[in-house]
Amino acid sequence: MPCGLGERYPDVTVRRIVTADRPARSLLDESVNTQLVVVGTHGRGGFASTVLGSTSNALLHAVEVPMIVVRSR
Repeated sequence: MPCGLGERYPDVTVRRIVTADRPARSLLDESVNTQLVVVGTHGRGGFASTVLGSTSNALLHAVEVPMIVVRSR
């Protein structure tokens, strides 16, 4: 995890996976083995569908585990 968060929260398991596939498809495939999906968003739009972005919007309708969308400051 960035910023030393792995040391700060040692009980949280984080897996980093690099893939050349589409982000939403890769995250959806991996979500079957997880308890939570966390994605970021740029939040550049004015409507809900554009605020989420294409990846988080696609996952919102398909993922079967809890999901957190984190916006940058």
